[in-house]
Amino acid sequence: MAGRERFSTILLEERELILEDFLAEYRNQQQSKGWLKICTKNVYFDPELLERPVLRFPFTKIDNLGVVENSITFDCEMATCLRQNGADHEYLTLRCDSKHEVLPRFKGPREVYEL
Repeated sequence: MAGRERFSTILLEERELILEDFLAEYRNQQQSKGWLKICTKNVYFDPELLERPVLRFPFTKIDNLGVVENSITFDCEMATCLRQNGADHEYLTLRCDSKHEVLPRFKGPREVYEL
């Protein structure tokens, strides 16, 4: 399943819309390639590796959203893990590292930040 998205619109909250979707590299404790979804209520990262969960970061918990060099950066101490190992299960909300960095692979970070 590597290289395929697991994200589905069923993961969206009620009345949430997808604004932008692009390839990206998530840089935190472990670098991970995948897809970044900018939505109206959350930011989602869907990693290529099946064993890693889809991560959901709610805008209500995101601080210091900005662009540093070629990356989008934000602070968020909470993430919800979805579809780990490709399986549907109860959502698991975890406290996590507060600093997050995402490198868009095709769009410039300023274009994404201006959404």
